[in-house]
Amino acid sequence: MSYRHLFALLLTLAALPAAAASPADQRQCQTLIMMFDGMDPEQDKTTARRDRLLGEAECRKGNWKNGVALLEEAIYAAGFVPPSSL
Repeated sequence: MSYRHLFALLLTLAALPAAAASPADQRQCQTLIMMFDGMDPEQDKTTARRDRLLGEAECRKGNWKNGVALLEEAIYAAGFVPPSSL
């Protein structure tokens, strides 16, 4: 296989979408995002807001476990307790 073919194969693989999420994964991300957005975090919780944004970005990329973990950390950092996994 030539370098051109290998390069083309790598570009194709990189362009493939992330593994399809189960509806439960997507629902968990959305639930945590909506929960955070509906909260009134104590004072200025920049760490919580940063983790919320990073968590949403991870969910959009299909990195559900990382996204959920970041969103849960954001909720804890804001002084609340996230719901258990759905």
